[in-house]
Amino acid sequence: MTNRSERSFLDWLERNGSLAALGLLAIYLARAISMAGSRPLWFDEFFTFHLARLGSFSELWQALLGAADALPPLSYLLTRASHSLFGAGELATRLPSILGLALFSYCLFRLLRPRIGVLCALAAMAFSWLTWGFEYGIEARPYALMTGFAAAALLAWRELADGKQRRWNLAAMALSLAGAISLHYYAVFVFPPLAAGEAMRTWKTRKFDWPVWALMAASSTVLLAYLPLIHAARDAYSGGFWSPVHESDILGTYLLVLLPAAWPLGIVILLFSAAAFYFSRRDTATQPDAHGAPLPAHETAAFLMSVATPVFAVTLAYLTTGAYVYRYGLPMLVGLCAGFGVFVRRASRGHAGVQAAALAVLLGWFVLGGPRFVAGEQGRTDPTSADPYGFAVFQNTDLPADVPIAVSSPTLFPEHVHYAPDGLRDRLVYVADPSAALRYREADTPDRNLQGLSPWGGGSRSCPTRSFWRASRGF
Repeated sequence: MTNRSERSFLDWLERNGSLAALGLLAIYLARAISMAGSRPLWFDEFFTFHLARLGSFSELWQALLGAADALPPLSYLLTRASHSLFGAGELATRLPSILGLALFSYCLFRLLRPRIGVLCALAAMAFSWLTWGFEYGIEARPYALMTGFAAAALLAWRELADGKQRRWNLAAMALSLAGAISLHYYAVFVFPPLAAGEAMRTWKTRKFDWPVWALMAASSTVLLAYLPLIHAARDAYSGGFWSPVHESDILGTYLLVLLPAAWPLGIVILLFSAAAFYFSRRDTATQPDAHGAPLPAHETAAFLMSVATPVFAVTLAYLTTGAYVYRYGLPMLVGLCAGFGVFVRRASRGHAGVQAAALAVLLGWFVLGGPRFVAGEQGRTDPTSADPYGFAVFQNTDLPADVPIAVSSPTLFPEHVHYAPDGLRDRLVYVADPSAALRYREADTPDRNLQGLSPWGGGSRSCPTRSFWRASRGF
């Protein structure tokens, strides 16, 4: 691009930046909806599916007190609303997560646009969809929603710091923080970035904004309402959790989130290297950039603290439950993607053409390739197969119709029950034995999960070993 065409292009983007962001979100939604509607539900998602179908909030609360799952209630309520509008299918079950990542993406764009420009903010949006965050955006668990609420809280706080619509942004920040905690207990790590940023702002301005601090403190008290649920989950699952915490989990969390984006990130780095060589040979000066100033110190502090989320999450796990799963650190995506946006602005030296090329690489990779790894044991089934679960062999007419069929894998059992033909579904059973699972597999979480869900999970029949043998002597 010539300097004149670049400036004209940038002026158009400045006037229509929000429209461009919505256009990218439409691309994200199209791909996310397509993938979410074609995948069978897997083990973890069935807990969301069944608990969302309970008839009342009190029934849901009792199920969570019985350790049917280890999360706060909000994600089930949102999924219930989705079911009521669109039916209880795969897409409707995952729709809250799809919208949660969309919320994250738009809030990220709003956060970065005034600081690094429209193109770099759009690149940060597209980059987030190439990370492992996209997988949680099409999974019926609350991690994408939690990350979306984290970005919304940071955006409201940034607007407060800029002196914009104070009452509205105080309310938005409070709702975002309370909502995040109501989705997952590890959302407490949404607070450190805000606290670090506000502390830096207080130090820089020498002014103590007490309503912001009071709001953060008040929002955190939502966790007190969930203490009975936290104690129930800890008592049920902490003894033999399938993923005990280890210091390597810090590095593992970063690798899990970033590795799916390794190839497009490498291509973008090569693009910037080639552009730098080209412009150095032409002795072309860095383009004037209206967004060339560095991030304010308080925003930098917030983003850096966000990136450090896995460090705090692993430390808390060591001090409390002894259990940690990489996805608990997903709110770090806010800081990582903000850092990537700043990298694009600086590495492109302000050239809109280079920034647009980087965006094209990221968006093209997302549309044509993108992360396709499937979590858990769901990858063992091929939904395009005529008989992905091997049910045909059990429909042999020589087999007595009243003989139960025991599924050996606890993590595949809910999936088998859900997708089994009507005449076969009631015969499927999982023989749960937490003590044996702990002895032979060194983890009893799936068995305890199924026992906790069994009273609330419709066709999910799991029973203790002794009860099974007493009731099934012809097995």
